[in-house]
Amino acid sequence: MPDSSFRGGANQLLRAHNRALAETVATKTELVSMLLHRLRTPLTSLSTAIQLLPTDDDPVTEMVHRAVHRLHEVIDDIATLAALESGTTPMAHEPVELPALVQAVADTWRINLAGRKKVSVDTTDGPPLYGDNTLLTTLLDRMMSVAAAAGNNGATIAVTVEVGEERWLIHVAVPGRMSSDRLFTSSADTDNAAALAYARAILARHGGRLRISYADGVLGLHASLPLRPESLLG
Repeated sequence: MPDSSFRGGANQLLRAHNRALAETVATKTELVSMLLHRLRTPLTSLSTAIQLLPTDDDPVTEMVHRAVHRLHEVIDDIATLAALESGTTPMAHEPVELPALVQAVADTWRINLAGRKKVSVDTTDGPPLYGDNTLLTTLLDRMMSVAAAAGNNGATIAVTVEVGEERWLIHVAVPGRMSSDRLFTSSADTDNAAALAYARAILARHGGRLRISYADGVLGLHASLPLRPESLLG
């Protein structure tokens, strides 16, 4: 058995570590808030100024409008992610029928993809998952968006939902032209980096985690969510 002096030293180190961690989190929150403010101020002026540019299908005007719109989206993404990570985003603690939710999101994507890619769903029955229905819908939507962007033309996005003793597991797999180390990219149509960041933040608020795999040409996104409501954060 450790003596009292050893336990006291260990507790002191733990308290110091927790204080340092809290200070780091607070510093990050303040930094993000400051940067968002400094970005939004000139962007608001720029948004007002571009209204003075010619609007008769001028390519330069269209390019500037697209760039400003994209900057607004990026800033909104950063603000939303910061709120999710800091726990300031309100979060419901309610029973969610995960298989039905996954099926609904998959049905929406099946329509949106309009035959360009197929979607298959394999679910199993199980107990309700306690969490925020809106955030979990966003989680599934972001996972599907990454799979749709990375998958080969005509491929099938296979969604599997299973339950264990302690966790629900969601697997989204697709034959992909984009390996896991290239997922953190963006284009005019998709922003995989933001989608994955959203997924990780939402899972973290629910006490879960995201794993990415790439083997034999198949990209896999694997979400794990605890059954116990006490695992929820926020």
